[in-house]
Amino acid sequence: MSMNKKQFFYHQIIKRNIYSITGPFRVLPDFLVIGVKRCGTTSLFHNLPKHPAILNSHHDGIGFFNDNYQLGVNWYRSFFPTIFSRNKIIRKYGNCKTFDVTTRYIEDKTTVKRIKELIPDVKIIVMLRNPVDRAYSQFNVSVKENVKGPIGVNQSTAIPIELLILLESSIVEL
Repeated sequence: MSMNKKQFFYHQIIKRNIYSITGPFRVLPDFLVIGVKRCGTTSLFHNLPKHPAILNSHHDGIGFFNDNYQLGVNWYRSFFPTIFSRNKIIRKYGNCKTFDVTTRYIEDKTTVKRIKELIPDVKIIVMLRNPVDRAYSQFNVSVKENVKGPIGVNQSTAIPIELLILLESSIVEL
């Protein structure tokens, strides 16, 4: 996918301001955290940087390798610390790691190919959760936010439907 000049200007200059312009002076992540929703990736995103030699991206869920790939590598780099910040931390602590947390990287084979092309030596942490616990957690969030389920199904029936599917496939026995 390619961007026209208007889209480029909007995403590179307006939305990312000076950060996109400084993209060439910014680092790519040393590791990625991927997984499924409601499995603790956001908690990891907020807790890992408590270590002085670990820097996170500007925010989690960037989605560069799947949803925003057409915006280019400098756009992606704009979410990470500068090379100068990284070198300062390396001088102080002897090492520095940066990371990106995007759960949806686990969903598509094209994403894996793109990651391998751009950052071939990247480490990947995969976070998973018991599917029933994850579904129950998502159910509670949906009830709290008053969200309707797929095909107009009320969320109060979403858990029983998921359990029926699991039971039919003999994954779960009661």
